[in-house]
Amino acid sequence: MTISRTQLRDRLAGAIVRSAMGLPPRVVRHLSGPAVRVDGQELHPEVRLGLRLLAMSPDASFETLPLARARAEVSRDAAVFGGPPIHLPAVNDVSIPGNAGPIPARLYRPESRISRPGLLVYFHGGGWVLGDTDSADSVCRFLAAHAQVAVLSVDYRLAPEHPFPAAVA
Repeated sequence: MTISRTQLRDRLAGAIVRSAMGLPPRVVRHLSGPAVRVDGQELHPEVRLGLRLLAMSPDASFETLPLARARAEVSRDAAVFGGPPIHLPAVNDVSIPGNAGPIPARLYRPESRISRPGLLVYFHGGGWVLGDTDSADSVCRFLAAHAQVAVLSVDYRLAPEHPFPAAVA
């Protein structure tokens, strides 16, 4: 089996990210650069390091790319930064009724014996233009597993194909 250049690049990038995040916290803090504080909140050093690594990507600026390529890059980056999926007892694709038809979503359920009541509704990033439930999968699994609460990831309709207010209508 032959690996394409892109696949090799993605595997290498994934290995670099996993290795960097596995470094001792003191090293991660050093590599992540100066602390970022907004309204008294500090951005975690692993997040700062992840953002620095993402900025090193040749296609780091999505807003300058053609739409199809920007969407492909979001999916690729999600695969590289997401790592292996966190196991959850139940992950199901569902749909939410909407005025313009059903809206796809994905429901993540943590272990029922220790889960908290309630539901976290997650709208992925991407400025209503990029991303989907697959690109948000690792974040939603992390939230469900660590917060021990069910997470509903909404795969809203993307612009410009679906102009406002169609995203969740």
